[in-house]
Amino acid sequence: MSSNLINSINGPVVTIKGPTDLTMQEMVYVGSKKLIGEVISISAERTTIQVYETTTGLRVGEEIIGTGAPLSATLGPGIISNIFDGIERPLEDIEKTDGAFIGTGSMAAAIIRGMVAGGVAPGDILAFNRTREKADALANELGITVCDTLEAAAQAGAIVLATTPQSFADILPRVGRAMRTDALVMSIAAGYGIAAIREGIGRDAGIIRIMPNVNANVCASTTGYATSASITAAQLDAFHFGFGKIGELIELDEGEFETFSAIAGCGVAYVYMFIDAMARAGLRNGLSKQKALSIAASAVMGSAKLVSESGMHPYALIDSVTTPGGTTIEGVLTLQRCGFESAVHAAIQASIDKELGMK
Repeated sequence: MSSNLINSINGPVVTIKGPTDLTMQEMVYVGSKKLIGEVISISAERTTIQVYETTTGLRVGEEIIGTGAPLSATLGPGIISNIFDGIERPLEDIEKTDGAFIGTGSMAAAIIRGMVAGGVAPGDILAFNRTREKADALANELGITVCDTLEAAAQAGAIVLATTPQSFADILPRVGRAMRTDALVMSIAAGYGIAAIREGIGRDAGIIRIMPNVNANVCASTTGYATSASITAAQLDAFHFGFGKIGELIELDEGEFETFSAIAGCGVAYVYMFIDAMARAGLRNGLSKQKALSIAASAVMGSAKLVSESGMHPYALIDSVTTPGGTTIEGVLTLQRCGFESAVHAAIQASIDKELGMK
């Protein structure tokens, strides 16, 4: 059996190179997000698939899983009175799940801004914060609804725990007593696993552990998540509907969280440091600060896009822009002499060790 891996992505159309075990008009799940697609062409050279959801964030090399059945839609009573998306998922059911943030610190605020910018109705977002002024400021900025008590927020269909882990001992039992039996519980707290959350709320529930980053402010977060065994399809759809607005979602095993957090969570600060260092070097050599920052940020953004979409290893891309005796290789060798790579490795490891020590 051939491995069904994405070879190219062109808008909603993806291809697999070489022969596959898929059949014409077969429904498939595409990539880590399990986007729904359909096989529309098969040849000895490639298999072509039409994806019926946005392919933003999809990468070359991700797996395509066949279902063995054709894509189909069910007709019957209730169809006329409802509105569905293009693959017959009821939009009302997905969108009606109200969400409440318990805690409105910097990360929660970034997520909420990203969700609103991505199209989530501000009126569907509830928030509670121990210090009400923070929640009120966010409500004035974005139009969300502030809850007077934690217990009122915990009545929402989807609850996002966005306080510090140190406050969980007090908060989780209160959430568990107040929440609905069908509620989805999500947590962005570092170092607090699914089992600990379940124990804290005192009941079984659909739980998703989430690790976004501050780039959610501009709908560009790299968000890792892991789900409990009791998660339902409807709850997972609600999660994707909300958190899919703020950037790319990457499903993880819980054991991968510390490493993911160090790279995607803490790592954004290291990237900001790199951008600032390049901009300061530009400033030193006569560029204005704003122009140097714009150049550095654009170069990093373009480089990240090429790594993500080309499928090429970063060192292959380095080789492609260096020439013997040239300026680029001189700079690369200088970074290596100054310990650039070892410093990055040490920073990532220090972040991992710190989070493991918090458990």
